[in-house]
Amino acid sequence: MSKRSRILLALPLVIAFGVMGCGASDPAAPGDTVAPAAVLDISVTVEGSGPAQTVTVTWAPGSEADLAGYNVYRSKDNQAATLVGVETANNFVDTGVVTGSTYRYEVSSVDTAGNESARVASATFVLGQRHHPDSHD
Repeated sequence: MSKRSRILLALPLVIAFGVMGCGASDPAAPGDTVAPAAVLDISVTVEGSGPAQTVTVTWAPGSEADLAGYNVYRSKDNQAATLVGVETANNFVDTGVVTGSTYRYEVSSVDTAGNESARVASATFVLGQRHHPDSHD
C-alpha cells in the first residue's frame, strides 16, 4: 500500500474523530456569555421602628428562560456595596439594618451560566428619617 493510500484511508477516521470528539468537553467551545437584562422598578420600603426596623427591596421579575435569580448588594454609610442576599424571588428583606445609618441597595440578575447583569441601585436614604426612602421631595 502506498503512502498516499494510507493517508487517504486514515483521513475519514481523523474527520470522524474531530466531529464526534473524544468524550471530553472542548474548553474553547462557546458557551452562554450573555448576561440577563438588568432589573427594573427597584423600590425600597421601611417597616417598623427603632431596632425592629426592616427594609424590603422589591423589583420587577425578569423574564429570561435561563434566569437563575438575583444578587442583592447593600452599601452602608457610603461604603462599597457588598453582597447581602441571593434570591430567587423578586424581593429581599433586610433585618440587619441600624437606625441612623445611610443605605443604598443594588440588585442584579443572574442566569444559569453565572452571567450577571449590571446592578441597578435604589435611592440612598438614612434609616429612621421620617421620609419614605423612595420619596422625591
